[in-house]
Amino acid sequence: MANRLNRTNHEIKFLVISLVGISLSLTPWLNSDSLLIPKLIILFLSSVILLPKLVFNFNFLFQNRVSKLIVLVCGLILIQTFISILISTVPLEQQLYGRTGRGLGLILVISSLILFLVTIIFIDLKSIHYICIGLIIASVVSSIYTIFQKFGLDVFEWNTRTNGLIGTVGNPNFQSALSCLALPPLLAILINKRRYYSILIYFAIGIVAYCIFICASTQGYLASLFALFTYVLTYLWYKNRNLFSLCSLVASIFLIFTILGMMGKGPLSYYLDKISLRSRFEMWQTALNAISSKPLFGFGLESFGDISPKFKPNNIMTGVNEFADNPHNYYLDYAVSGGVLLALLYLILTFLVLYSFVKSIKRNLEFNPYIAALMSSWIALQAQSIISPRTITLTSWNCFLGAVLIGLNFKIHGSELKLKNANVRSLSNGLSALSLILAITVIFPYWNADHLQLRSEQTRNGNIAIQSATMYPESVVRYSRITIELLTSGLYEQALFVGRSAVEFNPYSSATWLLIVANDKAPLAERIKARQKVLELDPYNIAIKHFTLPEK
Repeated sequence: MANRLNRTNHEIKFLVISLVGISLSLTPWLNSDSLLIPKLIILFLSSVILLPKLVFNFNFLFQNRVSKLIVLVCGLILIQTFISILISTVPLEQQLYGRTGRGLGLILVISSLILFLVTIIFIDLKSIHYICIGLIIASVVSSIYTIFQKFGLDVFEWNTRTNGLIGTVGNPNFQSALSCLALPPLLAILINKRRYYSILIYFAIGIVAYCIFICASTQGYLASLFALFTYVLTYLWYKNRNLFSLCSLVASIFLIFTILGMMGKGPLSYYLDKISLRSRFEMWQTALNAISSKPLFGFGLESFGDISPKFKPNNIMTGVNEFADNPHNYYLDYAVSGGVLLALLYLILTFLVLYSFVKSIKRNLEFNPYIAALMSSWIALQAQSIISPRTITLTSWNCFLGAVLIGLNFKIHGSELKLKNANVRSLSNGLSALSLILAITVIFPYWNADHLQLRSEQTRNGNIAIQSATMYPESVVRYSRITIELLTSGLYEQALFVGRSAVEFNPYSSATWLLIVANDKAPLAERIKARQKVLELDPYNIAIKHFTLPEK
């Protein structure tokens, strides 16, 4: 038994370390997209290393009906995703690696599913405390860095359109969500009466609470409240059922008022009815319009930035009218990318996590503060997923914590992992090394193209800029940024070459045609054609409607 526990802890520790690395990694001295590239690389390489271990222990997932259903759902997610990719007009490179700044492509999908299934197989009760510590480290360290940014102590210069508090995840919304994930584990350690931790725990709580406050993000406040409500309700389930019922009623009323407040109604509307939320309603309506157009298989991964201008609602001109490359809702994003079925499949996995936790607390006789903490953090992520785009960091924690809750239910109630013999384990380790080498060959071009873009920005070298724009994997965002830099520098011929390459790469994006329209040195006929294409793809673009091209 001890040998089995040590083995399972090994895989879970590796995953926790990887997730902490994903949460905190940044490489502004190496990459232009420095808050995305290292995170996707760590996630991808970690999942590939664990893939052989998943294959050799896959039989564990066929021990009961729930685990068989999970395998079926994950398999259908892959099938649905591949079909949507194959029939999509979105460039394959964009669907494989994701858009610049997002990274929500096929690599993320496959890596997340591997992480999810491996965690279900290898999780055990002995790992829970270690997971809580990892979550606290990721959240607290990132929160401390955010506080440094608040007081102007950041050693890096970030180009951001937010309030500058981006932490290690990219913007204040994501940072506040990551910070609030530490609150339930910190409470769990306090409840467990480890008095020699008390001062550090109170200090850590103060750090994450202050970080959430200075980020001034609505989703950070809501996620924190949902996490704390969940923790209290779980505690009361064991300690006082009457009080549990009362608090459940209060929580339900709060949830109703929250939804009404987001719609501009009720007592919470003053706090929740903000421009950012109104813009999200417009994004959601745009997504629903797109979904109704192609409900079966969607438009392909990372397609929303290309198709959203065409599907904006008719009344968009009287609203916020903000460009978005993501619907800012996980399930709408799934539906736009791979159809309604893909969204339903992910929703089934969410319900299976809830089912596993409810089943677990009904059977357990004693309150486990750490299991309750992990569930509360996972609930915070679900609240955040309603009004926020997916990110690599939060998506990874979402998959991991959900899998932990499912896997613990299996392990607590009878399913045990049977160890493979030494020869099989040795073969698994060898295949992990081989898989890692293959994964590096897949991910290196992604890192290299972005690295060259940073070099071009630092050296102002047009040749390097053109090379980075046109090399594999190409990116609409990179094309746009580099073309603008070339135009600003007066290099119109080079900018025209890059703009034409961008149109050839993705003719279904209005952003690529705009690069031709904006170039005064482009032939007039070409600019007229480009303007017409922009109007076809972005009919509500006021600037292009009123833009007049010079006569011959």
